[in-house]
Amino acid sequence: MTDEELKALSGFCSKYFRASSLFVRTIPTSWTIGHVSVHARQLHEKLGMGLGINNMKGREAKHVVLAKFARNSHHSSRWHHVFKHEFISLIRLRENGYDTTTYKCSNDVYIPKRCLTPEFCHCGEPKNVLEFKCAFCSDKIQNVIEDCVTKGVITNAVKEYM
Repeated sequence: MTDEELKALSGFCSKYFRASSLFVRTIPTSWTIGHVSVHARQLHEKLGMGLGINNMKGREAKHVVLAKFARNSHHSSRWHHVFKHEFISLIRLRENGYDTTTYKCSNDVYIPKRCLTPEFCHCGEPKNVLEFKCAFCSDKIQNVIEDCVTKGVITNAVKEYM
């Protein structure tokens, strides 16, 4: 991640959190998303990488293996065997040079390719090629909501819609 991307992320996250807290109730998930830029900045300063360093690829497979390992061990010593296996595979083997895990830069993009074409809006809805936004994104209520999020308060224009 670059500094510009971190600044943009901070702006998007704070707008999301403000919109969430203004128009719906704030829950832990929206609070976490709203403040993820702080964690991204810490990762960038400490490791020189962005949030992509923490992905969940392979985690489910690991949990399946651990569940099978635990199921095939004796009940009285189950956790001892599980933690011993974890220690050997995650710490001991890596300390002795058997670490096969290396960081691989991922090019995974979660934005659908159609959203990058002129026939679709950035939200994914189809639009006229000559227009910048679709009918939903260019609606008057969207501008009113965006104004509320920017100001951080419920404006009179929104109160008229409610």
